[in-house]
Amino acid sequence: GYNYEPTAAITTKIMHAQTMAFMVLALSQLVHAFNARSQVFSVFTMKPNKALIYALFISLALQLAAVSFGFTQRLFEVEFPDFKQWLIIIGLSLVPLIVVEITKIFKRKKINL
Repeated sequence: GYNYEPTAAITTKIMHAQTMAFMVLALSQLVHAFNARSQVFSVFTMKPNKALIYALFISLALQLAAVSFGFTQRLFEVEFPDFKQWLIIIGLSLVPLIVVEITKIFKRKKINL
């Protein structure tokens, strides 16, 4: 018969994939929250929303805790990303910000703002 038990190598790859997906999805939503403040105006030209910034830092701390401590790593089945993985996570998490900011440029041109 076939052995369907995952090997250590497969388990490690699955955990790596879960970590990357979890981190990118969570962080991209945190970044995208700043975009949601306006459909036209750039996030870089608006006054800061202190409550949103506090919520961002609290959420970031919780997200970091999920990948930093042994018991939370086991609970969420994730691992701590290395430097290269952090660069990928940050880069991919900024994609929604960049796309929406470009969209806002076209919207502002369309309505002459």
